[in-house]
Amino acid sequence: MRSRSRPASLPLLAASVAVAVVASLALAATVRAADCGGAIPCQCGDRVIVDTTLTADIGPCAWPEDVDELVGLRVDSDVVLDCAGFAIRGPADRRKEEFGIRVGSATRPVDQVTVRNCEVTGFWWGIYVTDSTRVTLEDNRAHENGWKDPDENGTGYGIDVADSSEILVLRNEIDDNGNEGLHVSHSEDVQIFENRLAHNGFEQMYLISVEDSEIRGNVATGGSQGLEMRSASWNDFSYNRWLGSPLQWLEDDNRDNTFLFEEFEGTLRIANGSLDNAITLSRFTNPSGTCFDNRSSGTFVDRPWFASCEKAFETTKTVTLDRPVYGGKLSKAATVLFPGCNADVDGDRTVGPADLAPVEAALGSVPGDATWNPGADVDHDGTVTPADRDVVGWQEGPCPERSVPPKARIARSVEVKPGQPTTARLSAEGSTGEGLLVAYTMTVVDRLSRTVV
Repeated sequence: MRSRSRPASLPLLAASVAVAVVASLALAATVRAADCGGAIPCQCGDRVIVDTTLTADIGPCAWPEDVDELVGLRVDSDVVLDCAGFAIRGPADRRKEEFGIRVGSATRPVDQVTVRNCEVTGFWWGIYVTDSTRVTLEDNRAHENGWKDPDENGTGYGIDVADSSEILVLRNEIDDNGNEGLHVSHSEDVQIFENRLAHNGFEQMYLISVEDSEIRGNVATGGSQGLEMRSASWNDFSYNRWLGSPLQWLEDDNRDNTFLFEEFEGTLRIANGSLDNAITLSRFTNPSGTCFDNRSSGTFVDRPWFASCEKAFETTKTVTLDRPVYGGKLSKAATVLFPGCNADVDGDRTVGPADLAPVEAALGSVPGDATWNPGADVDHDGTVTPADRDVVGWQEGPCPERSVPPKARIARSVEVKPGQPTTARLSAEGSTGEGLLVAYTMTVVDRLSRTVV
């Protein structure tokens, strides 16, 4: 993934300066389709052609006569639209072909635009970007666009990006939209950073035919799914949290995507045909179901922490599961390398002082801190704490080479050396730990004399 920095603000047009534009306050404003900005106030249906800062809400916008779409504002190339926290409101009439802010079209592509600090609500699409390049959407709130219907898909979007490239979607709040929070399709080089997506009707984030993009630091909560992907490949995910939904799904033909330090609640499902995806240092939780359902080939899972799962990992295909820590059942078909050894930070197949040192150095750190080290946060909960140091102590020694999980409790007879009781009973009563992280407390009892040895 190539790196690309984006400026805090894009250059102003040579003929314009920072302008405060008074917007319409009409209760039901008529869409009029004129150019605005500069000395010309913006109203429903206008095209913003110079840098513009709103000073009041726009709308609610009403449908004009004899047109097939409703647009709050269109934004032209080389424009910064700053709503300064004011709203662009639609009619909230459950009709489609309504756009709160529209950037670009097939017949009029747009380049170099910033839309920031806008509240957009009551349309079918909140913010829509298509056939465009170098667009930044930052610090906006897109909410209650479309309508929620538990039985009807396709009922409205918060932000939709289509057929575009070099797009930055940064720190937006996208909530309570009818269908999808953020929909990105047929686009490349899209950066999706630090957005909050919550309680949109179906998927919080939907990526279809998206390539060479980076998705980092987002939090998605609720809905029927947190993440949906189709035909999306060569994308890098990191530090995202997918919370409070039953399913995260790489559905069809998603290849060579990487996931680093992700948190998945519900089931992460990788479907047949999605090949060679890698998940590293990630945390899984699903107390009432399967945490990870793998149906694809070439999946590589490095040091996962299955925090609480009815079934940790199910697979129908070949998969590499390296140094997992899990609670709950594990599919017998899974090939497991060095289970319960995720504290092997340096990868030498032994847990010891060399692995404790980076944990000590990172104590108290969280992502973004100068001392943060994702490998030192061995339980992947987002903070390096003494609990991570304790895990290193529990796992001290050579990494076990086996492909089946050990039992958390044992009670069996074993042979002992000559001169000692013939058989002894080992009990793990009182042992502590989670999944493979078990600190065994053993007692040895002479079966003949019933005395503790």
